[in-house]
Amino acid sequence: MRNKLVNASNLHSGGGVQVAVSFIVELIKNKRYDYDIVVSSKVFDNLISLLCKDELERIIIFDVYGLSFYNSKAKEIFSGYNICFTIFGPFYYPIDCKVHICGFAQPWIIYPDSHAYTLLGFFDRMKRKLKYYIQKKLFLNYDMLVVEQNHVKDALVNRGFKKEKIEIVSNTISSIYNEPHRWKNIEVKDKPSDKFCLGFLGRPYVHKNIRILKTVDEILKESFDLEVVILFSFTDREMDELGFSDLNNFLSTGEIKVQQCPGFYKNIDCLIFPSLLECFSAAPIEASFMGKRVIASDLPFMKECCPSSTIYFDPTDANDMAKKIYHAYLNRNEDLQLDFSSEFMTFTAKDRARKYCSIIDSY
Repeated sequence: MRNKLVNASNLHSGGGVQVAVSFIVELIKNKRYDYDIVVSSKVFDNLISLLCKDELERIIIFDVYGLSFYNSKAKEIFSGYNICFTIFGPFYYPIDCKVHICGFAQPWIIYPDSHAYTLLGFFDRMKRKLKYYIQKKLFLNYDMLVVEQNHVKDALVNRGFKKEKIEIVSNTISSIYNEPHRWKNIEVKDKPSDKFCLGFLGRPYVHKNIRILKTVDEILKESFDLEVVILFSFTDREMDELGFSDLNNFLSTGEIKVQQCPGFYKNIDCLIFPSLLECFSAAPIEASFMGKRVIASDLPFMKECCPSSTIYFDPTDANDMAKKIYHAYLNRNEDLQLDFSSEFMTFTAKDRARKYCSIIDSY
């Protein structure tokens, strides 16, 4: 029987990859911890420039996409452990282990009445409800869930999960933000230097409510005589699907790695975050750390992870969003008083790794 497994083989995009990369770097750099580690190609690609060759050799690369990966190699990799920690689940394959701990970050399950569901067509909505019903059943079977905020734990308990089987470990910024020598700058082609620049870092999932920015941009131009630049980290295909490719002031860096994230924030004046659903997002903390203002959805889950200087808007009202963006533009030269003593600024990636390990070792 092997001892402990850290599983990030099912993470391929978004904040889950960033958390996995941050945790694994801290884990390997701290020689006290002895774990087997399995990661996806995307996670490994981000680790290459953060770890040395000998450290990388400890890691197994194996890509898991839903139920499509079952084979003899998978059985060999995931069998015979005392404890498995899947950084974010659910993990559809039943890992052969005595204890399975799993990270939870699926807001669609805990907020079934969210406005985000109204953005879906009927059949897509029904398909998702079935998917999240199955995922909920899987999450209920884990020995312990790890969540990132109090509101997530409370919502899970209200949905029938046992309180004593849920631990809270806050998200935080990666240690890369304290290591400027590791940053990789981003040059954004055709970005005018004299225009107010908003930025969104992440993937354009439905609940991120990104499509509304097209309407917001029209209102800014027509009602406020203001043309802003909005910078994304989307692929060319995603920009095409959103209808953003034809807009001269909608630009994208393409997908970026962890080391490039500080460079993304350096290119913007404000972070725009119109999300309708979140368990937690590190983007507002990262932007604040980089000295950028945050403009975000006026929803309870956002107020648990946004700085006190945040400007809030109604994410279902494009006019309100445009008004708040214009307010941020008028006050763009105002000095931000950032609270570097707040929990999110003092709780480090190293602290998060220790808490993860403490939960694992408690078994």
